[in-house]
Amino acid sequence: MSSPARRKLVIIGLDAFTPTILQRLAGEGALPTIARFMRQGCYARATPFFTCDTGVNWASIASGAPPAVHGCHFHLRLPGRPLDEPLLGFPSQYCQAEMLWQTASKLGLNSVVFDYPHSHPVNAERVIHVGEDGCPDNSVRELSGARGYVNHPLTGHEPEVLTRVEVRPATGWQNLPSNAKVSEVVLPLVPGPRSEKVTTGTLLGLLEKAPGGNQYEKISFFADRDYGSKLGEARAGHWTDWMKCPLPTDQGPVEVAFRAKVFELTPDGSRIHILLTQTYPTSGFTHPASLSEELVAHCGPYHYQAHTQEWVFFGACDIETTLEEMEYHIQWYQKAAEYVLSKYDWDLFMMKWHDPDTFQHICWNMIDPVHPLYDPDTEAKGWDLFRRAYGLGDRLLNAIEQIVGDQAIIAVVSDHGQFANTYSPDFREALVASGLTAYNADGSVDWTRTRAYFANDGVWVNLKGREPQGIVEPGEEYEQVREAAIQLLLDVKHPETGQHAFNLVCTKQDAAFMGVGGERAPDVVFALQPVDVERRYTAEEYEKMCSKGMWRFSRGTHGTQLPSTRFSLGGTEGIFIVRGPGFKEGVSRARPVSMGDIAPTLCHAWDVPAPADSQGAILHDLLVTER
Repeated sequence: MSSPARRKLVIIGLDAFTPTILQRLAGEGALPTIARFMRQGCYARATPFFTCDTGVNWASIASGAPPAVHGCHFHLRLPGRPLDEPLLGFPSQYCQAEMLWQTASKLGLNSVVFDYPHSHPVNAERVIHVGEDGCPDNSVRELSGARGYVNHPLTGHEPEVLTRVEVRPATGWQNLPSNAKVSEVVLPLVPGPRSEKVTTGTLLGLLEKAPGGNQYEKISFFADRDYGSKLGEARAGHWTDWMKCPLPTDQGPVEVAFRAKVFELTPDGSRIHILLTQTYPTSGFTHPASLSEELVAHCGPYHYQAHTQEWVFFGACDIETTLEEMEYHIQWYQKAAEYVLSKYDWDLFMMKWHDPDTFQHICWNMIDPVHPLYDPDTEAKGWDLFRRAYGLGDRLLNAIEQIVGDQAIIAVVSDHGQFANTYSPDFREALVASGLTAYNADGSVDWTRTRAYFANDGVWVNLKGREPQGIVEPGEEYEQVREAAIQLLLDVKHPETGQHAFNLVCTKQDAAFMGVGGERAPDVVFALQPVDVERRYTAEEYEKMCSKGMWRFSRGTHGTQLPSTRFSLGGTEGIFIVRGPGFKEGVSRARPVSMGDIAPTLCHAWDVPAPADSQGAILHDLLVTER
């Protein structure tokens, strides 16, 4: 049981909240709760560890350890696995450092964790867990991912997120009204790459005409051809209500919840466009398992992941829909936090909301004049969208504050920022041209001739004894290959400006100052330098430029840049705001804190030891002398 005298600690993670954007919006009054926290508590920029991304820095925030210690990365290249087959590094079993909820468990304290990276499967006692492992790309428990359906030809990259379907006469239906004028469309479900259960199921849509009319006015949705079991319906431009039905899987039927938005339905049915959200189970997404049904009944269906930026870029949905789904997430988190924190005894509450990162990947070009796709005519609209997106985070903070009261320590953190994606070439070309990397005719890597392999986090040597098909001898040959790769990358320049592509290329040992190290780090580390190209790109030019980059076509970027990068309106730094007992009021720290300093500082004010593997400092300048 929790000690009545012990302070409670709350950590609210707002992924990719960027200091420059936050400060501007807070200053103009668009973020009243965040602005009040900054006045009443402490505020600082937070320098991430390299690489400056989700997979690395949420682990550092929760452990106080650098990636060389905790071993968490967005993609893991583990010894014994092919370098071109990385694992997503978010499940808890890949974390090599003690996390805050584990520290609390050892002390007999209770934790509540929502969707925090590296927290699932649950790896400590006295933990109430909601959601998954915080991975922003793929869901473990979804049966199928979000997908768009259209009945017109596809081009380009759309098949990744869109399926072409056919509107055809409705046949074999039961219980159709005698005067019904309908056509049908079959919506095949596509399982996600990490789905625990595989479904080969489909959903059905009926295009329905108005009674006595000859024009289609809505689309209704079904799990089978029985009009009496309609799940929901929507007209063009609208969402259905949430729908539930069992879907067949390789492990038996599973009840799921989902909803649909009808983007387009022409009166003659010649063009349709439907978005189905992920189909997500209505049970089993919590620990204890019984909590899932309670939350669905109290808060509505749980929705782990809306979509990532490709859904907007490739036409499955639009930015307005992204914001609508963000708002649903916030409403659900508010209700769930109120329910869980009221029902269970707790000492620590941690959550991470990822949607701001996806939003900025989509919209950064709208506000930043340095972006190659910037259009001054859409800047005002862009800032309105940012106010809405950041405002949802402000609303979440206000709701959590009302739930936990003013005696809790409340910290608001982000794992990194974002800035304009102006240069993201494919550096593999240099390694191929030099003969360090070779490919087969089918595009696969020829490991018998490959001595070095380029990945988004660095260059890996195809080392004997470490890689399954290693050909480079340890020792002198290994060092020669590393040096050759370093010199090649140092010579890469922007084709238009002549600026060096990197402002750092070095061995992983020399990158230790950024927290890099260990067997999970690449042999050669590089930091990509932002470039002001000083001209506008066409959409085709931009897509060609960034198609092979870390986040592909994203307008905002972060990751393999120096942790101290500041460029135009943005940068790689995140935020750290804390208010509550033990912390000073009205402190705006001139120097950034490290992501590794957050856990030991919060623990000091919380009167518990820092996590066992913490290497960060206690920020005494933020703490009151007498506690």
